[in-house]
Order: sequence, then C-alpha cells, then structure tokens
Amino acid sequence: MIATRDTLLTAFAGLLIGTVIGLCLGLLFGLVRPANKAMEMTVEAIRPIPSVALIPIVMLMLGFGYRMEIVIVAFSCVWPMLILTRSALAGIEPRLLEVAKALRLSASQRIFKIVLPAALPRIMIAQQSLKADLMLAYLCWIGIVGYSSSLLLAAIEGRLLSWRTRAR
Repeated sequence: MIATRDTLLTAFAGLLIGTVIGLCLGLLFGLVRPANKAMEMTVEAIRPIPSVALIPIVMLMLGFGYRMEIVIVAFSCVWPMLILTRSALAGIEPRLLEVAKALRLSASQRIFKIVLPAALPRIMIAQQSLKADLMLAYLCWIGIVGYSSSLLLAAIEGRLLSWRTRAR
C-alpha cells in the first residue's frame, strides 16, 4: 500500500506541475504572438522527445528518486496542455479581446475574466478527445501481447534447445 500511495502521489505531483507549466506556457504563447513565433521551433523540436529517453539525463542531474519521477511525468504532461491551450486561445472570438481592451481591463483581468472562461470549454473538450481510457486499454493490451510473446519464445526455446538444458 505504501508503494501504491507513493506512486499515485508522484504521478499526481507530476501531472499537476506539468499541467500548470503547460497551461502557463500555452497562455503565454497564445496571447503574446512574438513569444509564440520565437518559441515555436523550440517547442516543436523538444515536444517529440519521448520522456523515457530523458530518464538517464534526469537521473544524472537529480539522482534516482521521486524528484526524477516527478520531472519525467511533468515533462510528459507539459506538451499536450501547452498545445491544447494554445489552440483553444486561437479559437477565442477576437471581439471578446476587443471588448476587454475597450473596458481597459488589465492583463490579469483580461486573462481571468475573458480568456480563461472563453478557452476553458475548448481545453476540456480537447482533453477528453485524448481518450485516456483507450490509452490505458492499449497499454494493457501491449502488456498482454508482450507477456504472451515472452511465454511463446520461452516455449520455443525449450523445444529447440532442449539439449542445452539436459547437458547442464
């Protein structure tokens, strides 16, 4: 039970950190066009890197432990949130932003009173389109196929190399 608790806490912490970072970066890139242009190439270069590939690098930097796990989970969560937030902001009606300027709302007021309420439904719908339930089913299926393949190869090895076990 302790290991399960630790795993869930690590996953939740990484998810929370990654979501907050992705949301903030998505807001920044969605609202500030020069920032979006400047960082688009960097984001598109880093985003395809599998988080598993970063494990050795992060392990060297942070050591093995919860911090490393949280960083890997957060890295995985940043990109979908950033992309979904940026695209949701692109879908905001331009008239809403014009009204915010006419009302002379500050940047924070504009974000919390206009931008987030307008973008949040699109972000939530986009999150649902990721189909986490199907992803989990695919992972289970991959595990079953991998385990079955391992059993099959062990049986084939036992048949083909039976002389090897008798010689020992």
